[in-house]
Amino acid sequence: MDSVTIGSSRDTAEKVFRILQVEDNVAYARLVSSLLRKFHRYHFDLLQVMSLKAALTAVRERVFDVVLLDLELPDSQGLATLERMCHSVPELPVVLLTCTRQEAVSLQAVQYGAQDYLVKGEFDADLLIRVICYAIDRKQAEIDLTRLAQYDPLTGLANRQLFVDRLEQAMIRSRRGRGVLGLLYLDLDHFKSVNDSLGHDVGDMLLEQTAERIQKNVRAQDTVARLGGDEFTVILENVGNRKAVAGIAEKIIAALSQPFLLREHEVFAATSVGAALFGHHSDAIEAKRLIKQADIAMYRAKQHAGNTLLFFDDNMDVDTRARVSMEKALRSAMLKDEFVVEYQPQIDVCSGSIIGAEALLHWRNAEFGDRPIEEIIGVLEQVGLIGPVGEWILDTACNDWQSWRRCGYVAADAGISVNLSPRQFWQHDMADVVRKALQRSTLPAELLNLELTETLLLKNTDRNVQTLQTLNRLGVGITIDDFGAGFGSLGYLKHFPISKIKIDRTLVREILSSEQDRAIVLAVIELAHNLKLKVIAEGVDSWEKVRLLHAQGCRYFQGHRFSPPLPAQQFVQRCRMPVTVPPALREDTGTAAGNTAN
Repeated sequence: MDSVTIGSSRDTAEKVFRILQVEDNVAYARLVSSLLRKFHRYHFDLLQVMSLKAALTAVRERVFDVVLLDLELPDSQGLATLERMCHSVPELPVVLLTCTRQEAVSLQAVQYGAQDYLVKGEFDADLLIRVICYAIDRKQAEIDLTRLAQYDPLTGLANRQLFVDRLEQAMIRSRRGRGVLGLLYLDLDHFKSVNDSLGHDVGDMLLEQTAERIQKNVRAQDTVARLGGDEFTVILENVGNRKAVAGIAEKIIAALSQPFLLREHEVFAATSVGAALFGHHSDAIEAKRLIKQADIAMYRAKQHAGNTLLFFDDNMDVDTRARVSMEKALRSAMLKDEFVVEYQPQIDVCSGSIIGAEALLHWRNAEFGDRPIEEIIGVLEQVGLIGPVGEWILDTACNDWQSWRRCGYVAADAGISVNLSPRQFWQHDMADVVRKALQRSTLPAELLNLELTETLLLKNTDRNVQTLQTLNRLGVGITIDDFGAGFGSLGYLKHFPISKIKIDRTLVREILSSEQDRAIVLAVIELAHNLKLKVIAEGVDSWEKVRLLHAQGCRYFQGHRFSPPLPAQQFVQRCRMPVTVPPALREDTGTAAGNTAN
């Protein structure tokens, strides 16, 4: 007989212990059963099996709380018995029942995975129950510690440590010719803006739902991990080929492109995915290098406006080294006085006067040359410099403008415009930063215009509204930059204290050749006038565009037709020169006559 149920006690018990006893001596097994029966506070189900083979079969078919294991069995002897049992069911606590009194052997058994041990014939019912309870508690504590060490507490996914271990093992199997391995590296687009605008609790909910969606779109054998923040990885073992990897990645992208309902907020958080492939031919590549390749590809995908998949290729390495070098140079740029604020005039074509300017950052570096803000803003945000650099731009622009007003270089009522990136705007002290800049420069608040993008308006949160209302109470003007590219903010104009709209330069660029762009620009101008908002066209580079826009009711312009962005000294010189405007534009104020400057 291979196994026997010794007995079951179900008196008034409060706790059930499901016990597997691996013991080939039936008489001794009955002795253990009788000891357990004496402890009436618990009841138990005890199954006795007489061989290791029968024990391994039993643990596959049934659930047990603890194993009482004899070290000497017919089909396995000594510590080999324990080793096979712990390997088969690592989550199951094991108590050894041994005939030896050698302390060294017993301690060695504990090191092999046993939770405790008892010497046969030297324990009573109390000690037996106490050891069983302690063994179960120790194993659970061990499982909890392992989970803390290997799993992400927020999402329940594998953490970086477990991910790297599984990746290394998968790469070993792949080297042995077991198929292609694919590694996906995912990063949520604009996750920080969700944290900043909606709070970290909502951000955590987004991460949890992201983890669930990723898991639903991969195979059961794939490993999904969270490396930290909003970075996730997926190990696709024995996936077949590049096309199969792309198929899984595209399923994940599609799933994460759907809106997330987070409390009362509907949030869109697409993902950028980088992929790297590994096969038996890739012996020289280590796990760290494969992760780096996927990370580089993900970063490049994010640069492609996000929500896309890119596979790693060797050319990306060169670009990444250049990017790292740029980041390093930007970190020291302020200390080396490499940042320069340039000013582009804003023109009233009806009066032929400069009614303001936009302050634009340029970075002048010996290695990277002259770089405008649009080429470096992404790097500044990535390395956490957008806050201090943005504050420096604001201070410089306010100080310069107030100084020029006092000297009479610019009109007393002319205004200065400064761009704020969404990430800069969402910093907690934005209103305070503006207030202090105005105080330090003594520039009247009504002469400062802050330019915000439509992207920011799409996040119509209480915090955004509160910040804009605080700025409005300071007297600062709010301008919507690049308006009209998608009409994304039309529904929010009534919620925000907006004073001016700037027509998107991409629409202005094609206005002569595209009827669609011309129609959109006309609608934007009409909308602005109906809402009593001021409107300015930027990116204007020809008189033909000026005439067409002016005929549609636009009076204010910014662009190379009048002047490129200029360093401070050249801008002052430009202000002393008359603005050349065709007489017909000056004389015909048309519908724009009431559209005043600031």
